[in-house]
Amino acid sequence: MMWGFFLSVCALQEVSSELLVFGGGHARTGTASMKVALELLGFGPTYHMWEVGGVSENSLNLAYKESHINDWMEAQSGPPDFDKLFRNYSSAVDAPAVFWFEELLRKYPEAKVILTKRSSSKAWAQSINGAMCMFIDEQRALGWLRSTAYFKAIHPSWSKFIDMLQAMDNAATRWSGQEHNWQRICQDPEYAERLIDAWNQRVEELVPAERLLVFETGKHSWKELCSFLQVPEPAVPYPKLNSRFDFLFLCFVFWVEVVVIYCLPLILVSCWRFLLLLLKRKGKSD
Repeated sequence: MMWGFFLSVCALQEVSSELLVFGGGHARTGTASMKVALELLGFGPTYHMWEVGGVSENSLNLAYKESHINDWMEAQSGPPDFDKLFRNYSSAVDAPAVFWFEELLRKYPEAKVILTKRSSSKAWAQSINGAMCMFIDEQRALGWLRSTAYFKAIHPSWSKFIDMLQAMDNAATRWSGQEHNWQRICQDPEYAERLIDAWNQRVEELVPAERLLVFETGKHSWKELCSFLQVPEPAVPYPKLNSRFDFLFLCFVFWVEVVVIYCLPLILVSCWRFLLLLLKRKGKSD
Protein backbone atom coordinates (compact mmCIF):
# COMPACT_ATOMS: atom_id res chain seq x y z
CA MET A 1 0.00 0.00 0.00
CA MET A 2 1.52 3.32 -1.08
CA TRP A 3 0.41 5.28 1.99
CA GLY A 4 1.91 2.64 4.27
CA PHE A 5 5.37 3.13 2.74
CA PHE A 6 5.33 6.88 3.27
CA LEU A 7 3.96 6.60 6.80
CA SER A 8 6.58 4.05 7.76
CA VAL A 9 9.30 6.41 6.60
CA CYS A 10 7.79 9.20 8.70
CA ALA A 11 7.50 6.94 11.72
CA LEU A 12 11.22 6.19 11.68
CA GLN A 13 12.04 9.84 12.22
CA GLU A 14 12.10 10.70 15.93
CA VAL A 15 10.74 14.18 16.47
CA SER A 16 10.18 16.40 19.47
CA SER A 17 6.92 16.94 21.34
CA GLU A 18 6.67 20.48 19.97
CA LEU A 19 3.72 20.46 17.60
CA LEU A 20 4.36 22.37 14.38
CA VAL A 21 0.79 22.08 13.10
CA PHE A 22 -2.50 21.11 14.70
CA GLY A 23 -6.10 20.98 13.59
CA GLY A 24 -9.10 23.01 14.67
CA GLY A 25 -11.67 20.97 12.78
CA HIS A 26 -14.23 18.76 14.50
CA ALA A 27 -14.45 15.04 13.74
CA ARG A 28 -15.82 14.09 10.30
CA THR A 29 -14.35 17.11 8.54
CA GLY A 30 -11.68 15.27 6.54
CA THR A 31 -9.29 14.90 9.45
CA ALA A 32 -8.15 11.38 8.53
CA SER A 33 -7.21 12.58 5.06
CA MET A 34 -5.46 15.59 6.60
CA LYS A 35 -3.49 13.30 8.91
CA VAL A 36 -2.09 11.36 5.96
CA ALA A 37 -1.52 14.55 3.96
CA LEU A 38 0.54 16.11 6.77
CA GLU A 39 2.62 12.98 7.08
CA LEU A 40 3.28 12.92 3.35
CA LEU A 41 4.46 16.52 3.58
CA GLY A 42 6.93 15.74 6.37
CA PHE A 43 4.89 16.99 9.35
CA GLY A 44 4.38 13.55 10.81
CA PRO A 45 3.79 11.43 12.67
CA THR A 46 0.40 13.04 13.13
CA TYR A 47 -1.66 12.42 16.27
CA HIS A 48 -5.22 11.28 15.46
CA MET A 49 -7.89 9.08 17.01
CA TRP A 50 -6.41 6.26 14.93
CA GLU A 51 -3.26 6.54 17.02
CA VAL A 52 -5.22 6.22 20.27
CA GLY A 53 -7.19 3.25 18.96
CA GLY A 54 -4.18 1.46 17.52
CA VAL A 55 -5.45 1.29 13.95
CA SER A 56 -2.88 3.66 12.46
CA GLU A 57 -0.31 2.54 9.89
CA ASN A 58 2.27 4.59 11.77
CA SER A 59 4.61 1.92 13.12
CA LEU A 60 5.66 4.15 16.03
CA ASN A 61 2.11 4.48 17.35
CA LEU A 62 3.06 5.48 20.87
CA ALA A 63 -0.48 6.62 21.64
CA TYR A 64 -1.79 3.06 21.57
CA LYS A 65 1.30 1.37 23.01
CA GLU A 66 1.31 3.75 25.97
CA SER A 67 -2.48 3.61 26.52
CA HIS A 68 -3.05 7.31 25.96
CA ILE A 69 -6.79 6.73 26.23
CA ASN A 70 -6.27 6.69 30.01
CA ASP A 71 -4.78 10.20 29.93
CA TRP A 72 -7.58 11.60 27.78
CA MET A 73 -10.39 9.99 29.79
CA GLU A 74 -8.94 11.35 33.05
CA ALA A 75 -8.73 14.93 31.72
CA GLN A 76 -12.27 15.75 32.85
CA SER A 77 -11.62 19.24 34.23
CA GLY A 78 -8.45 20.42 32.48
CA PRO A 79 -5.89 19.54 29.82
CA PRO A 80 -3.81 16.35 29.96
CA ASP A 81 -0.01 16.29 29.81
CA PHE A 82 0.56 17.41 26.21
CA ASP A 83 4.33 16.90 26.46
CA LYS A 84 3.78 13.24 27.29
CA LEU A 85 1.00 12.64 24.78
CA PHE A 86 2.68 14.33 21.81
CA ARG A 87 6.16 12.96 22.41
CA ASN A 88 7.53 12.07 18.95
CA TYR A 89 4.54 13.63 17.16
CA SER A 90 4.92 16.76 15.01
CA SER A 91 1.26 17.47 14.34
CA ALA A 92 -2.20 16.62 15.65
CA VAL A 93 -5.68 16.60 14.13
CA ASP A 94 -9.10 15.18 14.99
CA ALA A 95 -10.39 13.94 18.31
CA PRO A 96 -9.37 13.71 21.03
CA ALA A 97 -6.73 16.45 20.76
CA VAL A 98 -8.88 19.09 19.05
CA PHE A 99 -11.34 19.12 21.95
CA TRP A 100 -8.67 20.84 24.05
CA PHE A 101 -8.23 23.43 21.30
CA GLU A 102 -7.75 26.58 23.36
CA GLU A 103 -5.23 24.85 25.62
CA LEU A 104 -3.34 23.73 22.51
CA LEU A 105 -3.22 27.32 21.29
CA ARG A 106 -1.65 28.44 24.55
CA LYS A 107 0.76 25.51 24.67
CA TYR A 108 1.99 25.92 21.07
CA PRO A 109 1.85 29.65 20.24
CA GLU A 110 4.02 29.27 17.13
CA ALA A 111 2.17 26.32 15.59
CA LYS A 112 0.07 26.70 12.48
CA VAL A 113 -3.61 25.80 12.68
CA ILE A 114 -5.78 24.10 10.06
CA LEU A 115 -9.54 24.37 10.41
CA THR A 116 -10.97 21.53 8.33
CA LYS A 117 -14.67 21.94 7.64
CA ARG A 118 -17.51 20.63 5.50
CA SER A 119 -19.26 22.62 2.79
CA SER A 120 -22.17 23.30 5.16
CA SER A 121 -23.32 22.60 8.69
CA LYS A 122 -26.02 20.31 7.30
CA ALA A 123 -23.43 18.28 5.40
CA TRP A 124 -21.42 17.85 8.61
CA ALA A 125 -24.47 16.79 10.65
CA GLN A 126 -25.37 14.20 8.02
CA SER A 127 -21.80 12.93 7.87
CA ILE A 128 -21.35 12.41 11.58
CA ASN A 129 -24.86 10.95 11.90
CA GLY A 130 -23.99 8.33 9.29
CA ALA A 131 -20.65 7.51 10.88
CA MET A 132 -19.72 7.82 14.57
CA CYS A 133 -23.31 8.16 15.71
CA MET A 134 -24.09 4.68 14.44
CA PHE A 135 -22.23 3.19 17.40
CA ILE A 136 -22.21 5.90 20.09
CA ASP A 137 -25.87 7.02 19.92
CA GLU A 138 -27.57 5.31 22.85
CA GLN A 139 -30.97 5.58 21.16
CA ARG A 140 -29.81 3.17 18.46
CA ALA A 141 -29.60 -0.55 19.10
CA LEU A 142 -25.83 -0.84 18.71
CA GLY A 143 -25.11 2.19 20.89
CA TRP A 144 -27.57 1.08 23.57
CA LEU A 145 -26.18 -2.46 23.78
CA ARG A 146 -22.63 -1.16 24.03
CA SER A 147 -23.62 1.34 26.75
CA THR A 148 -24.92 -1.28 29.19
CA ALA A 149 -23.00 -2.02 32.37
CA TYR A 150 -22.67 -5.68 31.37
CA PHE A 151 -21.00 -4.86 28.04
CA LYS A 152 -18.64 -2.32 29.59
CA ALA A 153 -17.68 -4.76 32.34
CA ILE A 154 -16.79 -7.43 29.80
CA HIS A 155 -15.16 -4.90 27.46
CA PRO A 156 -13.43 -2.32 29.75
CA SER A 157 -11.73 -0.51 26.86
CA TRP A 158 -15.19 0.55 25.63
CA SER A 159 -15.94 1.95 29.07
CA LYS A 160 -12.74 4.01 28.78
CA PHE A 161 -13.85 5.25 25.36
CA ILE A 162 -17.18 6.43 26.79
CA ASP A 163 -15.34 8.23 29.61
CA MET A 164 -13.08 9.86 27.01
CA LEU A 165 -16.15 11.11 25.11
CA GLN A 166 -17.37 12.72 28.33
CA ALA A 167 -14.00 14.39 28.86
CA MET A 168 -14.16 15.67 25.28
CA ASP A 169 -17.65 17.07 25.95
CA ASN A 170 -16.37 18.88 29.03
CA ALA A 171 -13.30 20.26 27.29
CA ALA A 172 -15.18 21.56 24.24
CA THR A 173 -17.87 23.13 26.42
CA ARG A 174 -15.21 25.11 28.30
CA TRP A 175 -13.68 26.84 25.27
CA SER A 176 -16.35 26.84 22.56
CA GLY A 177 -18.87 28.98 24.42
CA GLN A 178 -21.68 26.42 24.23
CA GLU A 179 -22.60 23.01 25.59
CA HIS A 180 -21.03 20.16 23.65
CA ASN A 181 -22.94 16.89 23.98
CA TRP A 182 -22.27 13.85 21.78
CA GLN A 183 -25.70 12.33 22.39
CA ARG A 184 -27.49 15.53 21.33
CA ILE A 185 -25.30 15.78 18.24
CA CYS A 186 -26.47 12.31 17.23
CA GLN A 187 -30.13 12.79 18.14
CA ASP A 188 -30.86 16.42 17.23
CA PRO A 189 -29.77 17.53 13.71
CA GLU A 190 -30.63 21.19 14.38
CA TYR A 191 -28.49 21.20 17.51
CA ALA A 192 -25.65 19.57 15.55
CA GLU A 193 -25.82 22.25 12.86
CA ARG A 194 -25.81 25.08 15.41
CA LEU A 195 -22.94 23.48 17.26
CA ILE A 196 -20.64 23.09 14.25
CA ASP A 197 -21.33 26.65 13.08
CA ALA A 198 -20.46 28.01 16.53
CA TRP A 199 -17.42 25.73 16.76
CA ASN A 200 -15.97 26.93 13.44
CA GLN A 201 -16.71 30.56 14.25
CA ARG A 202 -15.00 30.27 17.64
CA VAL A 203 -11.87 28.71 16.10
CA GLU A 204 -11.61 31.58 13.62
CA GLU A 205 -12.02 34.09 16.45
CA LEU A 206 -9.27 32.51 18.55
CA VAL A 207 -6.59 32.06 15.88
CA PRO A 208 -4.72 34.98 14.28
CA ALA A 209 -5.34 35.06 10.54
CA GLU A 210 -1.67 34.56 9.67
CA ARG A 211 -1.60 31.27 11.60
CA LEU A 212 -4.89 29.87 10.26
CA LEU A 213 -5.86 27.92 7.15
CA VAL A 214 -9.57 27.28 6.60
CA PHE A 215 -9.59 24.07 4.57
CA GLU A 216 -12.88 22.95 3.03
CA THR A 217 -12.97 19.18 2.56
CA GLY A 218 -13.84 18.17 -0.99
CA LYS A 219 -12.98 21.61 -2.36
CA HIS A 220 -9.44 22.38 -1.24
CA SER A 221 -6.43 20.18 -1.86
CA TRP A 222 -2.63 20.24 -2.05
CA LYS A 223 -2.51 23.74 -3.50
CA GLU A 224 -4.04 25.47 -0.47
CA LEU A 225 -2.35 23.22 2.09
CA CYS A 226 1.15 23.38 0.62
CA SER A 227 0.95 27.14 0.11
CA PHE A 228 0.01 27.56 3.77
CA LEU A 229 2.78 25.27 5.02
CA GLN A 230 5.27 26.61 2.46
CA VAL A 231 6.26 23.22 1.08
CA PRO A 232 6.18 21.85 -2.50
CA GLU A 233 3.16 19.89 -3.69
CA PRO A 234 3.74 16.11 -3.85
CA ALA A 235 3.25 14.15 -7.05
CA VAL A 236 0.48 11.97 -5.58
CA PRO A 237 -3.26 12.66 -5.34
CA TYR A 238 -4.57 14.27 -2.18
CA PRO A 239 -5.66 11.40 0.14
CA LYS A 240 -9.32 10.54 0.67
CA LEU A 241 -9.95 8.30 3.66
CA ASN A 242 -12.48 7.35 6.34
CA SER A 243 -15.58 7.26 4.17
CA ARG A 244 -19.04 6.33 5.42
CA PHE A 245 -18.47 2.88 3.91
CA ASP A 246 -15.49 2.46 6.24
CA PHE A 247 -17.76 3.21 9.18
CA LEU A 248 -20.35 0.73 7.93
CA PHE A 249 -17.67 -1.95 8.00
CA LEU A 250 -16.63 -0.79 11.48
CA CYS A 251 -20.23 -1.05 12.65
CA PHE A 252 -20.40 -4.59 11.29
CA VAL A 253 -17.32 -5.46 13.34
CA PHE A 254 -18.89 -3.84 16.41
CA TRP A 255 -22.09 -5.81 15.92
CA VAL A 256 -20.10 -9.05 15.77
CA GLU A 257 -18.33 -8.02 18.96
CA VAL A 258 -21.67 -7.25 20.66
CA VAL A 259 -23.18 -10.58 19.62
CA VAL A 260 -20.15 -12.51 20.88
CA ILE A 261 -20.12 -10.69 24.23
CA TYR A 262 -23.86 -11.03 24.82
CA CYS A 263 -23.79 -14.66 23.77
CA LEU A 264 -20.74 -15.39 25.93
CA PRO A 265 -22.75 -16.71 28.94
CA LEU A 266 -24.77 -18.94 26.62
CA ILE A 267 -21.59 -20.18 24.95
CA LEU A 268 -19.97 -20.93 28.32
CA VAL A 269 -23.08 -22.74 29.63
CA SER A 270 -23.35 -24.74 26.41
CA CYS A 271 -19.69 -25.72 26.60
CA TRP A 272 -20.09 -26.74 30.24
CA ARG A 273 -23.17 -28.85 29.50
CA PHE A 274 -21.38 -30.47 26.55
CA LEU A 275 -18.40 -31.27 28.77
CA LEU A 276 -20.67 -32.79 31.42
CA LEU A 277 -22.37 -34.87 28.73
CA LEU A 278 -19.02 -36.17 27.48
CA LEU A 279 -17.94 -37.06 31.02
CA LYS A 280 -21.25 -38.81 31.66
CA ARG A 281 -20.93 -40.88 28.48
CA LYS A 282 -17.33 -41.72 29.32
CA GLY A 283 -18.43 -42.88 32.80
CA LYS A 284 -21.05 -45.18 31.28
CA SER A 285 -18.60 -46.62 28.78
CA ASP A 286 -16.13 -47.40 31.58
